[in-house]
Amino acid sequence: MPKSKVESVLNQDKPLRTERIKDRTYEIYGSDESFNVNPAVQFANVLVIYEGEIATGLYGLPSGEDWYEQLSNWFSDFPPQKP
Repeated sequence: MPKSKVESVLNQDKPLRTERIKDRTYEIYGSDESFNVNPAVQFANVLVIYEGEIATGLYGLPSGEDWYEQLSNWFSDFPPQKP
């Protein structure tokens, strides 16, 4: 899926965070905010992995304060969070 289509579907043109690692770009869309609701209905962040301008992977991530640390555990080449 082209990047423009991903942005259109997610209704966001600016990700929360972007990381470039080797030949891939990782973009996280969503929110850093967490709500006191059942996790089954909690909004999730979305990680999109691009190779060039084409999305090659889409993953749901939990929201809240520690989502980035969890991401670093799931993808070994993802850099630790910057202070």
